[in-house]
Amino acid sequence: MSVVQTDWPLDRIQGFILRGYRQTFVRYFALTVKDRAKACRFLADLARPGPDGPAITSAAPWTVKPATCLNVGFTWRGLNALGVPKQSLMSFQRDLNCAPFVHGAAASAARIGDVGQSDPSHWRIDDQHFDVMLVLYALTEQALTSATADLAARFAAGFGKLDMSRVFDSQELENGKVYFGYQDGIAQPTIAGSPFAREPDGGQRQADPGGFLLGTARPGGGFESLSVPSPPALGQYGTYAAFRILKQDVDGFERQIEALAPDFGAAFGITRPEIQKASLKAKLLGRWPNGTPLAVFPVQGDKLPPDLPPQRLNDFSYDPFGPGGQRTAPDRGEVCPMGAHTRRGNPRSSPHVSGFAHMHRILRRAIAYQLPYNAENRNTGERGLMGLFVGASLRQQFEFLMANWLNSPSGFGPTFDLADPIMGTNIPDDPVPPGQHTAPYDHSAPTGPKDRDTRFTLSSFVQTKGSAYLFFPSIDGVAWIGALKG
Repeated sequence: MSVVQTDWPLDRIQGFILRGYRQTFVRYFALTVKDRAKACRFLADLARPGPDGPAITSAAPWTVKPATCLNVGFTWRGLNALGVPKQSLMSFQRDLNCAPFVHGAAASAARIGDVGQSDPSHWRIDDQHFDVMLVLYALTEQALTSATADLAARFAAGFGKLDMSRVFDSQELENGKVYFGYQDGIAQPTIAGSPFAREPDGGQRQADPGGFLLGTARPGGGFESLSVPSPPALGQYGTYAAFRILKQDVDGFERQIEALAPDFGAAFGITRPEIQKASLKAKLLGRWPNGTPLAVFPVQGDKLPPDLPPQRLNDFSYDPFGPGGQRTAPDRGEVCPMGAHTRRGNPRSSPHVSGFAHMHRILRRAIAYQLPYNAENRNTGERGLMGLFVGASLRQQFEFLMANWLNSPSGFGPTFDLADPIMGTNIPDDPVPPGQHTAPYDHSAPTGPKDRDTRFTLSSFVQTKGSAYLFFPSIDGVAWIGALKG
């Protein structure tokens, strides 16, 4: 897989778009404009690199990882509050792909599965109640505290004093895991032209950069129709993101695994309880808890997968080629269920959807959170996942994935699964039947029944506690907003 280099101005592109920072702590500040002129002045300072204060972290390569990184996004309300001219605002309103951003996350809630306990009435934050989001990354708590004090002193004049009810923290778990016990942050799109692309990628088609940086679409990539907000200084190299706070009922999820594991083990010829649970988790996610894909190491009785090197964890296909380039039999759910989480989120070369998967990829910049944070015991209090889900079209990427793949069986051919078994909306008292997950037996394995599927009725253990749609301009775009007259 070759990566074509580009002439993108990396020092003017917000860095989190093209690479994950791999920082331990992330703090999100939801700010409301109090004084337009002073708020603009603060933003102008962020867009101006220098030794006198914090600055937006760009995508320019570094030799030493900084102690902190900083990025900034805007809600639709925020663009209005900061005085973006009507002509520029209309450039968002004319484009159907911008409609989710303009109307806000709550307007899309029912369509993408934020219902029941995830309904907006239960949210702590949404994009109708703040204007600007600062995203501060830090390697240590000390660096986070110091940078917070510096930022708060600087933005107070334009946005008011720091309001801790509008500050949201997340903290990485050991080995990049999430609370449900899986290794996380493995699969990200390989963006054509990005200097941070990772190989190998299972032979997947490179993602069109136009799906992540406005104004860079390539012919045939699926993003040619996306317009760039005007003027170009504002829109070029910008992107959108959904900020999400996802509470996870970790204890409930583990109880479900405990309850289902014995029957699952009996169906799959697994006798050891710990391997029954690990194998069941693998069938629900599409990867083993250590990150090894089912496509590489299927469920095989009382066998656990090897620990693969990081570069191999994403090197697989559901429609693979064997030695000599000969196509082998595609996996139609026998190895990795069609409705498993990783397969729904990125069907890759999966039968029935292979021609379109590349048009709906998203970048995932999210880690675990604990509330209240307890460094000595990470298994207490409220726990979940928090972060940004990034793409140049909320409609074509984040919302399509949520509405059509994670919370619907459409697009997956012969699957009985109503919703994603990990992140989907499976509601037991819903008018439709509760979510089911089908885990067909791997017919290539040496033991176990070969004439039945294993079906489970699943409950949801993820609740949306906050959602906001944001526009992240280039650093030049932030400077352009900062230059507006109050």
